[in-house]
Amino acid sequence: MGLITACLAGLSSKRERSLLYFVIWWLGATTLGGMLVDSPPSSQQLVTLTVPVCLFVAWTLCRLSQLSLSVVPRLKEGMLLACAGSLFAALSLRTYFHSYTPKRLYGGPYAELATAIAPELERLEPGYDSYLLGAPRMYANFPTLTYLAPSVEMTDLPEEISVALLKNLLNGSQGLIFVVIPQRAQDLAVLREAFPHGRTQSFLRPSDQRLVASLYLVP
Repeated sequence: MGLITACLAGLSSKRERSLLYFVIWWLGATTLGGMLVDSPPSSQQLVTLTVPVCLFVAWTLCRLSQLSLSVVPRLKEGMLLACAGSLFAALSLRTYFHSYTPKRLYGGPYAELATAIAPELERLEPGYDSYLLGAPRMYANFPTLTYLAPSVEMTDLPEEISVALLKNLLNGSQGLIFVVIPQRAQDLAVLREAFPHGRTQSFLRPSDQRLVASLYLVP
């Protein structure tokens, strides 16, 4: 609402022309941070939108309070803005800490996957080769994964795998660990056929018990 009205006001009035800078700021950050970068939209790339977004929210509240005063002159603008700001703050806190954060969705499904499995990968003893069955959706150089598990060297496996391909990964006494994204859960059957003595570990989202990732560990 504030974005649209601020844009119209900036285009129609020289007095409000400075609002267009914030419109350009918002459009520029949304385009560059949300479309023309690797792995968009990442929250850290959109953090600069905080300033224009807050301005547009304040702009909307001010215009709504002015409209309210034109209908009920006895109202005080400061009181209306304080009540509106308090309501927004309460709703934001409840949404962020009660509805949003527990679901762990803030980085997208693959960041959630990386956050869930990284501690397990870091706890592995030396002597394991790590492989990711994520193509074409997720690859081993995914930033969250490399950040949270910097000591783990992971290799991508192709979209189509076979028992013969998996057998070629054996290297003496080395153990193997396979990270499987939910969209490729059917490949677990191929892994079990190639390494029947392996062990499967599933990671479920606490909020709705949906599968986040699967690990197949071959000692």
